[in-house]
Amino acid sequence: MSIQLQLSAWKKIFLSNKDFDASNKHFDKIKKASLHSTPFSKSFELISKNNGVSFLFLGPSEKYMQLFHHGHVLGGNWSSPEKKLIAVLGFDKDAKPVQIVSKSVKNIKEKSFSKDEL
Repeated sequence: MSIQLQLSAWKKIFLSNKDFDASNKHFDKIKKASLHSTPFSKSFELISKNNGVSFLFLGPSEKYMQLFHHGHVLGGNWSSPEKKLIAVLGFDKDAKPVQIVSKSVKNIKEKSFSKDEL
């Protein structure tokens, strides 16, 4: 599959899902919550409380991006003090629940597209 076809498929997903409109209204808050100075677990907790905001992660092969959605924090209470960061990877029958291990997430500085380019 060509890159152009892959991009058009993603574009269709983002344009057809009205839940993603919520993220457009809160772009500055999302940017602030994901600063390098903010611990990932705190960013995940803040961002996952809002519908329509997903996480893009570099996959284990470091060749493909993975879209994690419906993020949620389990635990962090008296009976289960350890917090677990979970999300869904994929859609339809191929969707898989995943646990994100905070210490495996690394902050990197890379040039990305601007908000207008996206």
